[in-house]
Amino acid sequence: MTRYLFERKLFGILTGIALILAWSAFVLFISEHQLFPGPAYAGSPLLAWIFLGPVPLFIGIGMYYFMRSSWSDAKKHQQSAAIKAGVLGFFLWIAMIILFPAIGNLSSVFITLPILSGYVLMFILMLFFWRMKGGVLSVT
Repeated sequence: MTRYLFERKLFGILTGIALILAWSAFVLFISEHQLFPGPAYAGSPLLAWIFLGPVPLFIGIGMYYFMRSSWSDAKKHQQSAAIKAGVLGFFLWIAMIILFPAIGNLSSVFITLPILSGYVLMFILMLFFWRMKGGVLSVT
């Protein structure tokens, strides 16, 4: 990897981290003003997911923004499918946490279990999007 590409990748990751920090500040601001009951992470899988769920999405957006000019069309397609899967997975997992309160019981055992489950959902959706749109995993 050339120094130019390395710098662009680094800027993409740093942009993603900046987006994560901005999102975290926003969520903490809202949670402290009692739109969500209790302090941040107070055993609430919904608040934990809203806080941590978009982390891979923001990193992907930062990478896409800075690296897309040096990627091939196939790589651009992969990354855009990953971003779409991240957005869809984020909102689907919010709906599942709200609709199925048993997911909240998982957090009493291990608070990161619902978070990891949401990330697994994002990954499965990403594989589905790649296969569906003729990306890397397409069977032709």
